[in-house]
Amino acid sequence: MELNDIQPLVGEQFAVPSDVEGEPFVLLNLCSAELSGKGHAGRAEPFSLIFEGPSSSPLSQGSYRLSNANLGEQDIFVVPISDDGTNRQYQAIFN
Repeated sequence: MELNDIQPLVGEQFAVPSDVEGEPFVLLNLCSAELSGKGHAGRAEPFSLIFEGPSSSPLSQGSYRLSNANLGEQDIFVVPISDDGTNRQYQAIFN
């Protein structure tokens, strides 16, 4: 996956299988997709994705299969970075 593939999807939802009983999946909103530093010669530039989901269905740090109607399914490693009691943000870094 490259930044150009996912930048147009900012604002879209991604479904993630849930571990919470009674909830088959958690919906995460893609909030941003931005460059994150300099790349190495001959390699794609690193980028960062920020997702936001409900605090009531938190995901732990780890790899998840995210599904999006336009991108399909992608295995992405996410790290929780903030929680305001209502929404929890996650970051994924590609380098």
